[in-house]
Amino acid sequence: MKNDIYLAKLIKQFKTVRGIADNINFEEFKEEFQDWLFHMQIQRDEYARFICKSDIYFDDESYAEIGKGPKDSVAILYEDKDTTIISPYFENYLSYNTYRKFINSSFSVIGSIPNLAEERDGKLVSFDVIYPEDIKVFMTHNPYNINDVKNWIELHNNPKNGIIIGMFGRTYDKDYQEKVKFMESLRQSTNIPYNLESHTIGDKYFYVFNTDICEKEKKYIKKR
Repeated sequence: MKNDIYLAKLIKQFKTVRGIADNINFEEFKEEFQDWLFHMQIQRDEYARFICKSDIYFDDESYAEIGKGPKDSVAILYEDKDTTIISPYFENYLSYNTYRKFINSSFSVIGSIPNLAEERDGKLVSFDVIYPEDIKVFMTHNPYNINDVKNWIELHNNPKNGIIIGMFGRTYDKDYQEKVKFMESLRQSTNIPYNLESHTIGDKYFYVFNTDICEKEKKYIKKR
């Protein structure tokens, strides 16, 4: 069931990238989808190298990747990192991967508080708070719907948490302008220390916004 939902989210993302209307029969684009998925995974690997070169580290369980699955997760590329994964899309993956912490759950932000959640009737319903003693930084990339991460800036503005949000794709993608506009909007929504990095190779683009944890901690220590 959850795997079907995950596939549906990838298909929806593919249609958004290509500008294909929802009511058009997916069977007409099945081969194109498989080709897009293949090249997306290649660029996902390039994005992972890009954020590592940007000195963004997610080495331990206090960092959590949110809402991705086996085909588009960055965290699973690194067996030497203990990044927590919070996602409902790893059911078949959990049984043979025991080296990292998985939380089989969706995720929501209420106010500035991170929560575990579950989907009911198309809506996310919170059922447990995530404490900063357990996880301090929440990361994701290419969200299936930008609305899912619009309030993550509240996590960034929370003195106890940090965020890493990345975007990548091709400059000719139909959602390119929307994603770049969103990344630029993050810097205008905060005065909390952050880093915003971007890079272009040919028609490939990469963005990442991340909380500058060291500078943020210095700022709040000074306030005390």
